[in-house]
Amino acid sequence: MEGGSAAQVTREGPAGRALEEVVARALAECGLLVQGCRGRVVRPSRSRPVFRYDVSYLAEGTGRPLRAVVIAKGYYREDGARTFAYMSRLWEDGFGEDSRLTIPRPFAYIPDASLLLQGQAQGKSLYLYLDEPAAALGPVRLTARWLAKLHAASLVTAPVLPYEYEVEKVGTYARVLAGLHPLYGERIRALAGAVLSSLLALASASKTPTHGDFQPKNIFVHRGRVTVIDFDRFALAHPARDLGHFIGQSMTMSYVRTGSFDAIAPWNAAFLDEYVAWGSQTALEGLPVFVARAFLEILYYKLFVRPVKDPSFLPVWLAEAEGWLARGGGW
Repeated sequence: MEGGSAAQVTREGPAGRALEEVVARALAECGLLVQGCRGRVVRPSRSRPVFRYDVSYLAEGTGRPLRAVVIAKGYYREDGARTFAYMSRLWEDGFGEDSRLTIPRPFAYIPDASLLLQGQAQGKSLYLYLDEPAAALGPVRLTARWLAKLHAASLVTAPVLPYEYEVEKVGTYARVLAGLHPLYGERIRALAGAVLSSLLALASASKTPTHGDFQPKNIFVHRGRVTVIDFDRFALAHPARDLGHFIGQSMTMSYVRTGSFDAIAPWNAAFLDEYVAWGSQTALEGLPVFVARAFLEILYYKLFVRPVKDPSFLPVWLAEAEGWLARGGGW
């Protein structure tokens, strides 16, 4: 192929003609009668670039011209083939045929280019509904149904998330945050220790398929349909892993807008009530610890990975996380 390998093309720059040909061939192998394929970079990155391809093709049988948008995600430091395998299994396990609770169609994984090809999620991100959370309870309830469906899926070949993973992650969050803000170091270390102790107590609980990054920016809503993206953290784990992450992310995202956690309360209540109606009450037993864990992770990203200018919210968020842990099962 002219211009180097597909992997070199994706690493070195824009989605040029050589890579368009690679993508078109992969889609043709999926059964699409591809007529044209034009790409552009959506998110440049040395390790996780994202490309968009506008594809024209012919309908099988009728030859009617059709168009589709295909998203290509680069995996230069991670195993994209594994993510593709999980998505394919979910697609076959009911998330493909369901018009209301779905995932992007996984088209192919191209090993030579380290690219995962998937359909585009339609609609707008649930994140955009956070401006008026009390008016978005319908989409939030649909989101809860999607999650209950995932937790009931039969995908049992995924690896179990080991407790050691949490020890490493939570330990890193605590060490970095305490170093950055020594005034709160003792509270941060105590919170992290309590989180790890509670997670260890849950280690023997039943595991379900979990998304791993279930939060409003990865959820798209369109005319009564919910599509969830980004399965890179997929693993078998306690179902509260997703519940707590969603609650914690929603709370902190709302706080950034309003300066309090009050506005998000109806949103969270609707989400949890709908999940219990369609899923399992027992999943809530681990909710407090996973909410507290989410706060630690979010603080790590906001104060270290992509530091904000004003960290004055730190004591308020710490108090909220501590409060969730203190509630235990009585959330």
